[in-house]
Amino acid sequence: MFNKIHKTVLHSGIRVLTLNMPSRRGVAAGVWIDSGSRDDPEGKEGLSHLTEHMMFKGTPSRSALDIARELESIGASEDGYTSQEETCYYIYLPGEQIARGMDILGDMVSNASIDDELFRREISVVASEMSDIDDTPSEIARDYFSTAVFGDHPLGHSILGYPSTVEAISRDDIVRFVEGEYCAPRLILAAVGNIDHEEFCGLVEKNFTVGREIYPKKRTPPAPIDAGKIHVFPKDTSQLSIYIGGRSFAFDDPRRYSIGVLDAILGRGPSSLLFHRLREEEGIGYRIFSFGEYFGDCGLWGIFANIDPSSTARFFEVVDSIFDDITDGTAVAERFDEIIQGVSGRIELQNDSVSGLLARLVETELYCGRWISPDETLERLLKLTPDDIVAVAEDILDRGKITAVCHGKSKSDGFPAWLEPTEGKLAR
Repeated sequence: MFNKIHKTVLHSGIRVLTLNMPSRRGVAAGVWIDSGSRDDPEGKEGLSHLTEHMMFKGTPSRSALDIARELESIGASEDGYTSQEETCYYIYLPGEQIARGMDILGDMVSNASIDDELFRREISVVASEMSDIDDTPSEIARDYFSTAVFGDHPLGHSILGYPSTVEAISRDDIVRFVEGEYCAPRLILAAVGNIDHEEFCGLVEKNFTVGREIYPKKRTPPAPIDAGKIHVFPKDTSQLSIYIGGRSFAFDDPRRYSIGVLDAILGRGPSSLLFHRLREEEGIGYRIFSFGEYFGDCGLWGIFANIDPSSTARFFEVVDSIFDDITDGTAVAERFDEIIQGVSGRIELQNDSVSGLLARLVETELYCGRWISPDETLERLLKLTPDDIVAVAEDILDRGKITAVCHGKSKSDGFPAWLEPTEGKLAR
């Protein structure tokens, strides 16, 4: 199956990737820009996200409504997103409509009008998006957690930016940002499904007319922080939102595979230690899970729980005991084989998803410079031992490296000795 992957670097510098799956009727395709909120200029946080919004607002030949109607008329769905290190515009459509879909997508990205009136209106839309997050305690606490872990580094800032920084963005800022960041060497065009590689390369060359690189990409790794603290953000809420975690490993670090297994043991699913012991045995909390994110030079791991404030002390006691059971090897030895089997099954299921394969195709190119198939990932996973998992756990679960955030009616007398309470501070 995966011998049908092709990669071409066009004369312009644009990278083109395809995975041909002739049995599929549909094609998932998109353009990824190697630029995200991490690349926002200081004081203009939210610029990359606002730019993404503006790409959907029309071109000299198509209004925003024209784009939506034309895509719907060919049975296509479209979406976009901004993350810390990339921006994506994505379509899923019948294979026979790929030429028309790429014409629309190329027009959006290459010829966006950035109309001043629509630009001012979109700032109000983003302000509403920020308000939605502010009104959701678990969401705002997630932003606080990133800031606590990464400090004032761009990885610690909200992808959406902040009211003051978004208001500071001008239309000219977006035009300059597109000229500098949406350049050929930072673009990846990829497609998965019933797709011919040479035909797709031709469509990219025809429809994507972007400039060459103006300045080199510069990203500075985050500086060390003073960990071992719990950042307290008081709020009159019925539930206490808690994040606990810290920094982990970059996307291309082989220890990431051990993190994936540790995540499954710790908090990914109803059989995980966090879910079973906190929710099922103790009745503490409803939403409880662990998570991980990986960037070019570092990563982030964490656990999240929404709990009643009166359960704070018991919550941390249980979490503390779970960490101990993992680092002493007890929990890892008990569940290693079944967790490996479960994670392997989820990896194999990625082969059935064109959107999942498309995301993998692009992210492995962005971070590793080559295709890493689900089969190769599975091979690496099956070479892991319980000692590998424990070694990683001893590193990231070291209490001296852990940072936490709580948002709500906190009970400071319930915090563990290894977390020093400190007043939460906003990034902006």
